[in-house]
Amino acid sequence: MLRAGTALAYLAKLLFALSIGSAFTQRLWQSLRSKHFTLGAVDNLFDLKNDPTRLLKFEVLTRAKASVLVALSIWQVHPLQYLSYHCPH
Repeated sequence: MLRAGTALAYLAKLLFALSIGSAFTQRLWQSLRSKHFTLGAVDNLFDLKNDPTRLLKFEVLTRAKASVLVALSIWQVHPLQYLSYHCPH
């Protein structure tokens, strides 16, 4: 029973992460259609899901607030997913 519960919890977390990623993409395109961004800001916006340091850019923070909030929720679900350090043995 424990394995089934663990599998169900993993599946729920996976589906939640996928839905947040989809919401981020939709919100990102809506922001890009409605506002003017520099090319660097567009690059930062597309990289928000993979690199949390992109959140520190001023133009991204001030002009795409909803996208930043969704990106923060992605990093709450998968903290440091892409920023792992492997110690050599």
